[in-house]
Amino acid sequence: MHAPSEQAEAIERLRTARHYAVVISKGASTYRAVVPDLPGCAAVCRTRAEVEQVIRLAIAGHIRGLRRQGLAVPEPTSDIVIVGAE
Repeated sequence: MHAPSEQAEAIERLRTARHYAVVISKGASTYRAVVPDLPGCAAVCRTRAEVEQVIRLAIAGHIRGLRRQGLAVPEPTSDIVIVGAE
């Protein structure tokens, strides 16, 4: 069991975390993930599981890089909608 202060810190991190929309597309032999709200943040991997893991790391690295450069970190504004078509 974690100490109450560790639990409180973990809950606060989740509460204040930004949640970015990620678009994953399947190619002939790879999966590609892009983050519309973070231009240039993308990943290409052989499996969906791998691209999901790598894009999380890419988002964290992208945000760190923006902060290091003194640039604003864009707020997540994109939303995902699945639309059926006939």
